[in-house]
Amino acid sequence: MELLVNSGSPVSSSGRRSSFRNDFLCYGLTELINKMMPFLLLPVMARVLNPAEFGHVAMFETLHAVSLVVVSLGVSGAIKVFYFRYPGDEFARFLGTLIVLSTLFSLAVVALLLCLPELQRWLLIPSSWVALAVVAALAEAINVARLTLWQVEQQPLHYGGYRVAQTALNMG
Repeated sequence: MELLVNSGSPVSSSGRRSSFRNDFLCYGLTELINKMMPFLLLPVMARVLNPAEFGHVAMFETLHAVSLVVVSLGVSGAIKVFYFRYPGDEFARFLGTLIVLSTLFSLAVVALLLCLPELQRWLLIPSSWVALAVVAALAEAINVARLTLWQVEQQPLHYGGYRVAQTALNMG
């Protein structure tokens, strides 16, 4: 069985299997490495941080994760759909709009969190950390957009290299 790809040249089903296997290995190894890094660094962090500092880091990461849900707006799924629906300039405008909306949402979240002193007391982290967690969520949303583009463009090596480097920098 043959399939025409974007270039118009036929690809056999065995070629698709080989490509699938290579992509699966690349994405799978990338995720394995990314999940192992924090686990392997846990003993180091436990030795360096006291329990209160460890709690601050955990609260920061929790706030970051919640902020990411609000700030990212499902960017990854939207990119996967609209990449194939809208060509060239239309897709570029769509991406620009996503980034602007994510930025506006992150500003709104920072303002909300900083204007609620009860919430700040409950979080038990400095207000500068609150703002930093939301800004980090915005940066991650933009990174996820770039990673998703590499996925839809079928560039697993770019995806894997960037993702592992990002995780290593986050842990450092």
